[in-house]
Amino acid sequence: MTYGGGGYWINPGPGNKNYWFVGWVLQRQVTDSLALGGEIFHQTSFATGGPGSPGFPLGSKDTTGFNLGGTYDFDQNHHLLFSAGRALQNASTTNAFSYYLALQWISPERRERALCCGDRDRCWPPIRSLSHRVRRRQFCG
Repeated sequence: MTYGGGGYWINPGPGNKNYWFVGWVLQRQVTDSLALGGEIFHQTSFATGGPGSPGFPLGSKDTTGFNLGGTYDFDQNHHLLFSAGRALQNASTTNAFSYYLALQWISPERRERALCCGDRDRCWPPIRSLSHRVRRRQFCG
């Protein structure tokens, strides 16, 4: 699966400026429980960034970077989310290395709502086949 997007952030405050962000993801479901992927992104600078300004030089330069990560589903309600990456452009002032590790719990009530409301990205099991669509129809009435 592949998807992407972007946006324009309004970033008020002293030393801040509005900025653009765009990214693209390539993701593959490796097993029923494991999905792995990678993303590339670009963000314009979000700070005016002169010497002596708060956090200088952080945010004062555009950055392009990548992340590799995935999700592991322990069961219908418990998931491990992980990601690591770095900047490719201006890495020393933007992102030399970053990582993310989290446990996600989805309440049974939320999962049932997702199955019934058509929230495809939050459904369990993911709606990838006709049998999953039939199961959702049977479960939701």
